[in-house]
Amino acid sequence: MSFPKIANKIIEWGIIFLIVFTPIAFGTVHPWAYTVMELTICFLVIIWIVRLGMININKTTTFPSLQSSINNQKSTIKNQKSSVPNQQSTINNQKSQSPYSTILVNRFGFIKTPLTIPIIIFVGLTLFQLAPLPPGVLKILSPNTYKLYQTTLPDWQTDESSNQQINESQNSQSTIDNQQSSIQSWRSISIYKHATKTELYKVLAYIGIFFLIVNYNPSTRNRQPITREHRSKIKALIIRFIIAMVVVGCFESIYGLLEHLSGHQHIFFRKKVDMEAVTGTYINRNHFAGYMAIVICMSFGYITYLFSDFSKSRISRWRQKVSQIINLIGTRAGLLSFLILIMSSALILSGSRMGICSFIIVIILISIMISKRLSTKRILLIILPICLMTLWMGLNPVIKHFSQTSEDLKAEDRRIPIWKDTFNLIEDFPVLGTGLGTYEYAFPKYKTIKAQKLYDHAHNDYLEVMSDTGFTGFIIVIAGAAYYLFIVVRMWFRRKNSFVRGITAGCLGGIAYILLHSLTDFNLQIPANALHLTIITGIMHKTITQL
Repeated sequence: MSFPKIANKIIEWGIIFLIVFTPIAFGTVHPWAYTVMELTICFLVIIWIVRLGMININKTTTFPSLQSSINNQKSTIKNQKSSVPNQQSTINNQKSQSPYSTILVNRFGFIKTPLTIPIIIFVGLTLFQLAPLPPGVLKILSPNTYKLYQTTLPDWQTDESSNQQINESQNSQSTIDNQQSSIQSWRSISIYKHATKTELYKVLAYIGIFFLIVNYNPSTRNRQPITREHRSKIKALIIRFIIAMVVVGCFESIYGLLEHLSGHQHIFFRKKVDMEAVTGTYINRNHFAGYMAIVICMSFGYITYLFSDFSKSRISRWRQKVSQIINLIGTRAGLLSFLILIMSSALILSGSRMGICSFIIVIILISIMISKRLSTKRILLIILPICLMTLWMGLNPVIKHFSQTSEDLKAEDRRIPIWKDTFNLIEDFPVLGTGLGTYEYAFPKYKTIKAQKLYDHAHNDYLEVMSDTGFTGFIIVIAGAAYYLFIVVRMWFRRKNSFVRGITAGCLGGIAYILLHSLTDFNLQIPANALHLTIITGIMHKTITQL
């Protein structure tokens, strides 16, 4: 077996490993878990680059020899002297025979996406936050960061004091020492560089898996014409990823339901924190709901494709319709419908209030999007059993949790007081923030809550992005995401392929869910959920552009 084929297996099984490992490892919130995730993605990207190099090395590229190039130049000069009308043909011959025409080619064939530029700018902003800056420049860009260093570092040297020391010094050696001390006084915009580096590694891992899925070609050739065989390989690859998500999602649901209904209330060997909720292998109910919603939306998009043939058939008699529905029970569509039923029940019994509300809104949006391809009656046929099964299992904990919403909003240690304090933090660091991943270390100064708790996140991803990267990073993220989604939705309306429309609708549903749920929670700060959001974004781009 050749290396490109081996590399293909490694890449595909590596992505499936990430789909399986990240949610099961407690949502990958612990350092050992997200370190495994980052190293795996780094390894897969390296394998992919080596694979591309091997494929391009094996390609045979003919270049004109030096002697033939000289002869062509001589003949060109003679032709120019002979007649003026032949000048145009001579120029064309020069272009066609130029030895550089076969060299200046993007032989690796990297696919450009609308997210490429926003990603580069955001990573550049994070690197700028890590870069050491002179005190004078830091004072201009972020005055409160400058004041923070002055307060916490009593011996910190400013530009003015160091310059005075240099001017007063007469000895060259002391001048060099003063210059070195001046450089040592440079500080970064990030108030805690280690936290920013840790978060940057995660962001680079997400970027790596996104571009890996978008650029990965399941064939053993780098640039293959878009043939029917090529499309079928890409389609099979996407289906394998979706099936892996569904299998893990079902495991999470069944395991969570069994732990909840049996009263054991453990996550493997650890005792659960949310005793009254279904959380699977997640610690927090909201993050479990976020993960399950992504998987359900992907499943819902895939099942619309499977039901597309069924929706095209027009049967008038009700007996024939019932017979066809019974025949579907033993098919892949019937099995997937049952699995969606289980996963949706687990999501609802998680008791995540914003998770349930966002899920209902997203299911309605997906139903509206696919209503032209799938009738409203059949959509209700999928959704109604979910509600009935949830009612049968019991909604008392969920109803009780919803009834406490007003009290939770008024409580001192809940979200609204945290958001108010976060706004004060943003006001002091409006342009560039305190550094990516530094919310946990910057917030205690602005905390007015008397409860002795550690608030490591803002319970609102939008506010946390603003506090970490300022309005600059917030605009980059929001504008890039809005522009990308606009392009995808516009392309989606133009496509007629049932597979493309179904899978893209499911991916859009998962992204819309995270955008809604992020208003009151921090799903994007959970590596497993952020990774799955990146994976479905890559699947969406690959589906709508390459199929």
